[in-house]
Amino acid sequence: KYRRKLFDSQMIAQLREAFGSAAAKLECEIIEMDGEPDHVHLLVAYPPKLAVSVMVNNLKSVSSRLLRQQNAHLRMQSKTGLLW
Repeated sequence: KYRRKLFDSQMIAQLREAFGSAAAKLECEIIEMDGEPDHVHLLVAYPPKLAVSVMVNNLKSVSSRLLRQQNAHLRMQSKTGLLW
C-alpha cells in the first residue's frame, strides 16, 4: 500500500551497515539481508531473552534515522517524514 521505490544500491549498503551496528548492540546477528527498490528482507538470529518487538523497533528506528541523515531527499519523499 505505501511502498515507494526509494532504495538504490548505495542506500541498501547504508542500510546493511546500520542494521549491522544496531544488531550488534542488541547481541543479534544479521544472517542474511537482501534489498529491493521498495523493501528489504532480513534474517536475524537473536537471543531468546530479547523480545522480537524490541528488536524490530530498534532496527527500524536506527536504520531510518541513519538513512535519512545520509540522504536528505528521503525526508521529502514521505508525507509523514518517516521511512518505515
